[in-house]
Amino acid sequence: MKQRFHTQKICTIVGLVFEGITVAGMFFLALFFRRPPQFILDLIEAENLSQSEQQLIDFVFNFFAYFGLVFGILVATVFVINLFLFTKMIKGELSEETLRKTLLYQAIWGGISLLFNQLGGVLYLVSGISGLNQIDAERPREGL
Repeated sequence: MKQRFHTQKICTIVGLVFEGITVAGMFFLALFFRRPPQFILDLIEAENLSQSEQQLIDFVFNFFAYFGLVFGILVATVFVINLFLFTKMIKGELSEETLRKTLLYQAIWGGISLLFNQLGGVLYLVSGISGLNQIDAERPREGL
């Protein structure tokens, strides 16, 4: 059953764009901390550090590099799933039951993604909740 979504489509598309930027940012973060530019090393004066300070700096850089890589892989996986689901939703290729589940998932993922991608999370929340409300408003009321 095809549904008419206008604001939801725009919010979903912009949310996907910001989620894609988040994925790229996580991989850039991993690369940045794996091979820090020379000006960063100059700022912390790496040549004047003691052995223990150098080990601490290496630990911190490696931690953020692996954090960016692992988090980037997780967000990239969800991004691919979202891209597949939300593209079908935007094109109107989902049944009403599947559309309802997808909008609920979108709202839940919007709440979760508020932790690391506030703008995308808000857009997904708005799109999911308003889409569910629109489906409920279009459904005929029984018993009245």
